[in-house]
Amino acid sequence: MKKISFFIIILLLILCNSLFAQNFSIGIKDGINWSTINGNTENLEISKLQGGNFGLILNYKITSYFSLQTEINIEDKGVKFNSVLCGGGYYGKYELKYFTIPLLANFEFGKSVKYYGYLGFYLSLLASADNQTIVTSTASPEFKRYDYSHDAKDEFKKNEMGAIVGVGIKIPLCDRVKFFIETRYNIGLCNSADITEYNGGSYERSIFTPDNFQNVYNRSISINLGIIYNFKKRQTSNIKRQTNINTQTL
Repeated sequence: MKKISFFIIILLLILCNSLFAQNFSIGIKDGINWSTINGNTENLEISKLQGGNFGLILNYKITSYFSLQTEINIEDKGVKFNSVLCGGGYYGKYELKYFTIPLLANFEFGKSVKYYGYLGFYLSLLASADNQTIVTSTASPEFKRYDYSHDAKDEFKKNEMGAIVGVGIKIPLCDRVKFFIETRYNIGLCNSADITEYNGGSYERSIFTPDNFQNVYNRSISINLGIIYNFKKRQTSNIKRQTNINTQTL
């Protein structure tokens, strides 16, 4: 709860300062994730799982090249797994859904078209976790398949912290609206799995789920598209108006 409160306070401070200064932008984005896990996955062949992400953006510009940004995102993460055993094997995937709030330092350069990079940290809250496990058996004359899928939310920690790094480009569509495309890499810094061993569990759970799914960290790369709207008042118009007034006075 302390971590959540800290991020909420930071978000509110940025919002209040932005509203006061009238120097902020809001946006919306959508994208595709490719996620996996890193850690102890002995005896398991793992591969990336494709998912999606959607988010709202709040950007507070401090200088012409530096800004702070926070977001409220819904992200899919997870991993596919496969294991071959004597007389069969099992395969499946973990599908995880998180609410994520990042805090980013954003650096950009360029005149009309802006190129930017950012880095920062995020806090994720686990919304759901599903396990799909299919066990195959060739021990009998007939090939058999067994479904051991289950709700896996209790197997993962309820929150996660990590780091973000990304790059992108902003293309102006009109005076205050810009289209952007970016790519980012999310690096989980905290162990995402809560239950690391199935001692005392059912035979099916201890054998036919990834029994070495321990000390693992989420990893994901995403490509995002979006639009951002700048509320800052145009200073050029004020300068021109002041110039006209001075000319008429003379």
